[in-house]
Amino acid sequence: MILFLVKLRFKQLFRVLSEFGLVRGIILLLLVGVGIGYFYEKFFVLESYQIELIFLALIFSLHQNRNDYHFLSYLSKNQTKNSGFRIRTVEYTSLFFLFHFPLFFVLEISWHQLIYFFISFILSVFLAFYSPKNVKSIHFALFFKKIILLIPLSVWEWRMTLRKNTVFFLLYILGCIICVFWAALPYILLFYALFLTEIYNHLEPKELIQSYQTKQKFWNNRLSSAFLFGNLIFLPHYVITFLNLLGIKFIFFDISYSTANFPPLVFLGILAGCFILYNLILFQLIVYKYSSLDNQNGKTLNMFPITIFILISIFLPVSLFIFYQTWKKANRKVALLLN
Repeated sequence: MILFLVKLRFKQLFRVLSEFGLVRGIILLLLVGVGIGYFYEKFFVLESYQIELIFLALIFSLHQNRNDYHFLSYLSKNQTKNSGFRIRTVEYTSLFFLFHFPLFFVLEISWHQLIYFFISFILSVFLAFYSPKNVKSIHFALFFKKIILLIPLSVWEWRMTLRKNTVFFLLYILGCIICVFWAALPYILLFYALFLTEIYNHLEPKELIQSYQTKQKFWNNRLSSAFLFGNLIFLPHYVITFLNLLGIKFIFFDISYSTANFPPLVFLGILAGCFILYNLILFQLIVYKYSSLDNQNGKTLNMFPITIFILISIFLPVSLFIFYQTWKKANRKVALLLN
């Protein structure tokens, strides 16, 4: 079973990495590596139950978002009895040990911590008894649908993406939790920027573009609405981070110490740079999308060009020049469509 599971997951991993792209994957791994290192460093100041709450929240989010229950049911009926439960048990047990193994090197393990670890392990295995289909609630689905309907039609790309994929919503909640570590926000912002390629890769019908009548109305609406919504949704992250910088204590996290060894003004400068980079990527994806209006399949392959754009964004004049050239091309195609 374990060998079958390892083989299965490695095939899925290589398929995802091949679609993700080599350069983009390296950037993501670097961000994740730095974020994980910082995350484990902060475990020094967390209580044992806080660590386990973080782990159980991650496992539950993963379990809630699984969409392979049909495949696991097929295995259970046609190959090995209770394969679905066994696979989930092996997966969650492996994740438990992968998550907790570094803690034995960064924490002083005591008996009460071992008790918390044992309870967390039992709960994670108990979760494997239930398929994600059984865990999902109709009330949660209706609540999630109402949240999506609050998204303005002017940023329909966000509506469509969140309706089809709940991963971003789960990452959004997780990002709010991680923001109690104030230095995590720049990494979170850049991580969200990678998901913009999935949000802005669909072209709307040409009739919808023509409803704006003039180029000025079109660009003013598209860019301003994308800027406002794309930044306002991160308002909770900013609030939590700035409260952290002010030394506010949260219910489960005492973070008043966090700026003792790092100048807040330096952090604000780093955050401002990440904010500029995030919005530069956002605008580049929008104008690149409309520079591909002649694409007949309605989908823009933006991963490779935006990866190059991210790599050269540290050279701001070069990235601004590329943005200007892309905007000129998009502006020309929009003008031809409106005329």
